[in-house]
This record gives sequence, C-alpha cells and structure tokens, in this order.
Amino acid sequence: MGLIDPQGPTARATLALLDRELKTSAGPGWIRNDDFRDWSGAHDHSPWGSTYDAVEWAICNLRGAVATHLMDDGARRDRLIDWTTQQALRNYLQVAETWDADTGVYRFNAPMMGFGAGAWLAAVAVREGRDLVGPACGAYLDESLRPPEALDPDPDVPSDVSPTDPHVPPGNFTYWRPTAPTVDDPITVYSPAPGMLHWAVNGWQRADVAYWPPGTIPVAGMPAVDTRMVGPNRHGFYAITIGPFSDGTVQVVDFVIATDTGAWDNNGGRDYHINVLPRSVVEEAQVEVAEDAVEMDAEPPASKRGDDGCGCRVAAGAPPAWPLWVAGLMLGCLGLLWRRRR
Repeated sequence: MGLIDPQGPTARATLALLDRELKTSAGPGWIRNDDFRDWSGAHDHSPWGSTYDAVEWAICNLRGAVATHLMDDGARRDRLIDWTTQQALRNYLQVAETWDADTGVYRFNAPMMGFGAGAWLAAVAVREGRDLVGPACGAYLDESLRPPEALDPDPDVPSDVSPTDPHVPPGNFTYWRPTAPTVDDPITVYSPAPGMLHWAVNGWQRADVAYWPPGTIPVAGMPAVDTRMVGPNRHGFYAITIGPFSDGTVQVVDFVIATDTGAWDNNGGRDYHINVLPRSVVEEAQVEVAEDAVEMDAEPPASKRGDDGCGCRVAAGAPPAWPLWVAGLMLGCLGLLWRRRR
C-alpha cells in the first residue's frame, strides 16, 4: 500500500494475476497463497503449503477492498467488505479469520481480531473517507518506462471496462475482464495466441444457444462449443466477448483456448473457470452461508491454536462457547478480589 499507483498498470496486472491464481469459488476474495498445490509434507521453499493456506482469508479480502477502492472499483470493494459483514451478522458478530474456499463456511479461527475485525475496521474507514491512503513516500513509483501508447484504451476489441481502466494486458497470458463479473456483465476473454475459445458453463455443460456469439459452432461428441477469437489488437491479443448471462442460470464459465498451432492453453491442466456472481452478492450469495449451522474446523493447526487448544462448533440458535469461559474467568477474578478484601 502506498508504493505502486493503484491506477497504474502494475497494480492492475497484480490484481488480474491474483484473480487468475488465487480466486475462490465460494466468496468474492482469495486464498492466501498457492503453496498447497506443490506441497506434499516434505521440505518446501515455503514453510506453509497446508489446507490452512487454501482457504479464503479475511485479511486478503479486506486489504483487497482497500486496493479496489483506490482503483475506483467501488462495486468490488463493497462485495469484499459486505461478505465479511454478512458472515459476522449471521454468526454472533464473530469476524472470522478464514472461510472454506468451496463452501464459504467458517474454518479455523474465530473470532479473529487483527486479521479479522481490525482489518474490517480499516477497510470500512477507507471506504467512508475516515482514513485517506496515498503515496507512502510522497509519490508513487514512476512507471513511465512503459510506452505511452500502452496506456491508451484499446479500440480494437469490445470493451467491458470503465473509461478509467487503461486496459493494459496484465502479462503474456490469458485473462478476462471484468475480473469478477456479475450476471449483468458481458465477459471478454483475451489470449496472446490466435485460436478458438473452447467453452461451456456450470462444470462443462453446454450453454444455451441464446448465449452463443455469432459464428459459434458445437463440438461433436461433447457439450463444449468453439468460438473464434478476434484480433490481434494493438497489444497482440485476441479477444471474444460472451454473455451477459442475465437469466441467472450460469454460475461458472469454463473454458480453454484451442490455439491455431494445435496446442491447448488450459491453465496448466486446471482449465479456466470464471465465477459469475449474482446481482447482489450480499442479498443472494451470502444468504446461503451459515443459515442453519456454521461448522468450524475441529482441530486448527497447532501453530495457530491458542493455549487452550480448542476448536469450536457454532450452530445457529445456540450461543457460542467463548463468552462462557470469558464470563467464568471474570467471576473467578471477582472471587479472588472478594477473598483478599476479607
């Protein structure tokens, strides 16, 4: 924060890469890192790599909310903050440290102070104008070494971004805009190589023909369809726009790129998956989380567990356990004071 211009190409490229590699399927934010993909319990360059990293982190979401605020993306900022708020309102005002990346239920530690409630307060303060964030050293890093024409909006392909978005490719890899689309957003996929967008929806099921761009052809023997990407644009990228999927039946767009060289760009074997958010993440997506019960991990990692070593289970309609032992501790202290006075 305060080093890189949030309106500049480096910041936007960083956010695009985080969305590509670390975005969760349940919530609007990110896991902490991707070390769990190459960790097998042996020595690793990173000390992490367990399932503790592969969950959605409140601190990542809430610092991301500050970043998207500075990038003039108020809608995404609000989705990130409101996810934490709505979860806490449904769980006795306990702000979690992490949520399950696939289901959105609480995992590991709650309540969490610094990486939970503290980060929420900081994000809300920035959103409400109570805390101003600017250059840390009086000025941002000079990124003027980039060619000036690279900062111009791209007129050669359909644009689904705001006029404030310079639309500089984040790197020499496949990406899409907007990075977190809703059912009301058209989605433009960009590829550095010419080819066909080989795509489907909701776990590789065939999309309704009403959503096929002109020239789309079905693929024999499989539910996917192919759509020719258009280009290249001035940055050397090829693009195609699909959607918006406004009827709400599409939750995920699945795709790979069948390049004209015969190679597949399939995200390292993981394929690409774009989560399509409902119109109101707070009103629709959040309500699925923790209505009946929220289960916390029964055995948090020892490195993150308190001295009492307890995991918690919180169910709707039952008070959480932690206020009971806090009350017990307070009563015990009062008892000691009473005995000393006697």
